[in-house]
Amino acid sequence: MSSALDLLGAAHTITADTTETYLTVTDSVGGGTLTIEAGATLEFDDTAGAGFLSTSLAFTLTVTGTSTAWATIKSANSYPDNRWTLPPSATTVTATRCQWRDYTGSFATTWILNNPAYITDAYVYATIEELQNLTGTGLTDDAIWEILAHSTRRLNTRLDNAGITVSTAGDRTLQSICLDFAHAQVLGRYIADGTAVGGANVDGVTTQNDLLGLMKYYDSRANDELEMYINSNRPTTHTRYYVHKVNG
Repeated sequence: MSSALDLLGAAHTITADTTETYLTVTDSVGGGTLTIEAGATLEFDDTAGAGFLSTSLAFTLTVTGTSTAWATIKSANSYPDNRWTLPPSATTVTATRCQWRDYTGSFATTWILNNPAYITDAYVYATIEELQNLTGTGLTDDAIWEILAHSTRRLNTRLDNAGITVSTAGDRTLQSICLDFAHAQVLGRYIADGTAVGGANVDGVTTQNDLLGLMKYYDSRANDELEMYINSNRPTTHTRYYVHKVNG
C-alpha cells in the first residue's frame, strides 16, 4: 500500500512525464497547491478509500496537460476493483487536458475543466492471481488483464441488455462466471499461439488434450450460469418476450 500525500498547506508538483502513486491526497492545513504537469500521472491505489479525502481543507488542484501530452489521474490498476474518489467540492480545480479515469464522486460546477476526458473502465470481477491459481497459466499479467477485461465486457453486455446494473466488483457469482469465461479464453490463447501443441504416446496410441473441447465446456458453463443469474436478478420493470413461429 502506498503512502498518503498531505500537502500541509504547501505546494507539490508532479513533474512532466513522471508518475506518483498514493493511497490518498489531502491537505490537513489548507491553502496548499497540487500541480500535475503535462504528461504526468497521479495514481491511486486500487483499494477502498483511495483518492482525495473529503476531510481536506480548501486547496488548489492545477493540471496543465497539452494536446500532445495529456495529464492523467487514475487508479494504479488498468481495470480497478475500487475507484478513487474525486476531490471535495471546496477544492479549487483548474484542469486542462486532464484524463479523469475510473473515479467516483461528482465534479463541482465551480471547477474549470478545459478539454477534459472522462473514462470509466468496466469492473473486472476476478483478479490476475485468481485466474493464475485456477489455470496455472504462465501468460503475462498484461495478457491476463486483457482476458479478464474481455470476459467482463461479455458479462456486462448481457447484463446491460437484461437491465441489470452492477455497482461493485464483489459479486461472487459474477466472479465465478468471469473466471469460467476467462478460463476458456486462456485455452483459446494456447490454441492460437501453439503453446499447448504436442501429445503423449501411450502403448502406441498418441493422445492430445482436447483443448477445444475444454474451451467449449468452460464457455458453455459460463453462459449457463450467466443466464441463471440474469433470470434471478432481472428487474421487474424489464420484460422479456418470446416469439414462436407456428406453421400451418
